[in-house]
Amino acid sequence: MKIVHFIDTRGVGGAETVMIQCVMGLKNFGHQVEIWHLGSAWVSESCREKGIKDRVIWAPNFYKKSYLLPVALLLLIVQSYRYRVDIIHSHIYTAVASIAVIAPFLRARHIGTLHDTWFMENRYALRKLLLRMAVFFGTKLVVISEDMRAKVENKIGIKADAMSVVYNGTDATEFVPDEKIDRNNKTKVICVARLIPRKRIDLLLDASRELKQKGYSFDMTVVGGGELEGRLREIVSESELSDTIKLLGERKDIPLLLRSSNIFVLPSDDEGLPCSIIEAMASGLPVVASDVGGVRELVVDDENGFLFPAGNGAELFGALEKLIRDSEVQKKLGRRSREMFEQHFSTDVMASSYLEVYEE
Repeated sequence: MKIVHFIDTRGVGGAETVMIQCVMGLKNFGHQVEIWHLGSAWVSESCREKGIKDRVIWAPNFYKKSYLLPVALLLLIVQSYRYRVDIIHSHIYTAVASIAVIAPFLRARHIGTLHDTWFMENRYALRKLLLRMAVFFGTKLVVISEDMRAKVENKIGIKADAMSVVYNGTDATEFVPDEKIDRNNKTKVICVARLIPRKRIDLLLDASRELKQKGYSFDMTVVGGGELEGRLREIVSESELSDTIKLLGERKDIPLLLRSSNIFVLPSDDEGLPCSIIEAMASGLPVVASDVGGVRELVVDDENGFLFPAGNGAELFGALEKLIRDSEVQKKLGRRSREMFEQHFSTDVMASSYLEVYEE
């Protein structure tokens, strides 16, 4: 099967990471897979590193100048015929809606994955109409969690049985547990997230301050960059937490950082199905996370981690305290995290699920 994955972003985030993992899984099953994009340096670099064929579609200022959109879409139609594509799989709302417009003219079947629900926040009426038209004209919609399927059904009006749920996945060989890690000395807690308001790193700093005041021995590592990085560094310094909390910025050695940690935490106000939690589960870590979006489909309370109500700093503190003071609970929940990952969230499981959607 000749499959093309298309994305129209130029940055890097969960959707881009999942797309790369999905392509690798499909290649492992023997399919011809390419990625078409708008010149994302990160996507191009990732494709080179992993041996994936990529093509840059000429579409400068794709959404800034609307008169260029028909040109870009016409080019995509030509490309799909030229390369005899069987499946065009688009990622993120803007790409899904754009390809859906030309879906009736493609020789390929169109699959569109929605990775979040932020597209509902602005221009809601127009986007609702476009998404419903996409389904009407033959686009097969995929969402990444049961929670998202319910939201799209309730807010957009697309029936649940018209959408498929395919969980995100990650590489089971890249993210692995370290069975030799010492859980009897200082506990290492890690958070991997963009430093933006909805990730609520401020709650994590407050919980860390309280844990330190109560005499617990731990290190808190925050990995990621974003608009709040400067302010968060100031807070850490002003609160005299520099010996406990380390803000590492953006890093490429996340698998190693996770392997050398004991606990993963993500206190967001809103999430889809976070890749960071899936990577932590693959690394055999117990997870403390806010009960939002699809997180409850990853974390089962008191089985592979603890959930707390979004924004509730006291509950976050309590969950972290419970794990920091009991290394046996850490081990038990961490082992279950890896088991759940292997059953539901590996790259091979994700790719196999998408193949079922392609072949419907």
